Amino acid sequence: MHKVAAVILNYNSSEDSEKCIGYLLLQDYKYMDIVIIDNGSNPIEKKKIEDVCQKAKLTLICNNENKGFSAGNNIGIKYSIKLGAEAILIINPDVELRDKKYISIITKALFNNDQVVVAGSDIIDAEGNHQNPLRELNYWEDLFWLIDILCKKLFFWHGYIDYNSNGFVEKLTGCCIILKSTFLEKIGYLDEGVFLYCEEPILAKAVQMRNQKMLYCNETIAYHMHIASQKGSSKLRLMKMIDSRKYYLEKYSGYHGLALKMLLTSRNLQRKFYELTKR
Repeated sequence: MHKVAAVILNYNSSEDSEKCIGYLLLQDYKYMDIVIIDNGSNPIEKKKIEDVCQKAKLTLICNNENKGFSAGNNIGIKYSIKLGAEAILIINPDVELRDKKYISIITKALFNNDQVVVAGSDIIDAEGNHQNPLRELNYWEDLFWLIDILCKKLFFWHGYIDYNSNGFVEKLTGCCIILKSTFLEKIGYLDEGVFLYCEEPILAKAVQMRNQKMLYCNETIAYHMHIASQKGSSKLRLMKMIDSRKYYLEKYSGYHGLALKMLLTSRNLQRKFYELTKR
């Protein structure tokens, strides 16, 4: 049996985290630790998560400030690997693992093939949509981002792949994903160059660059109860998303010269557009 550590990054989400922990504690997989990282929550929320962890006798590591998704998770990843974790489950507080065999199934999928370093399951959101597996934007979708946005609004976007088929995939959703510890150490852990957003394409490129594989497993389901309207300013989130996308394009996309300049110019125009139109 492989030792797994579930890392939950909590930021003013004590209620969700408590529910997520409850589902993890019901898992039938016995070789699992649960590590919670509080990423600079306000004092009231911090006290709540401290009480939850004390009651469940779980490890809680508190950051004084919110340094973002990757930086926060890296603290839990490094801590868990030092304690011997062979795999890390990164799981958002608003994810529910209702299948008690979830960890058993996804861990077996991860270690069943030496080429596989990352695995993810079917993920269903609060509206019943399937969020896994994913594909990356092609060049023209990235360049003409307005068309891409319109397609999403009109439900014509084809960024999701058939969730019924198991196998190797290009990209997986980051809200609930399991990674081999050896792979995380080789890549220097999650890239902290982005505060939020674009973690998935960055991770996908890290896997591809090392000629290794991501595996989608539809034998179990994680439920992502994310509600966007509860996550703060939409304008601020959009600005972070665009900045993260630009970081990805410059460092990981593989585009160079004029092709890259056109993409960055297009994303800068998108930022100006949102600055003028969004509140």
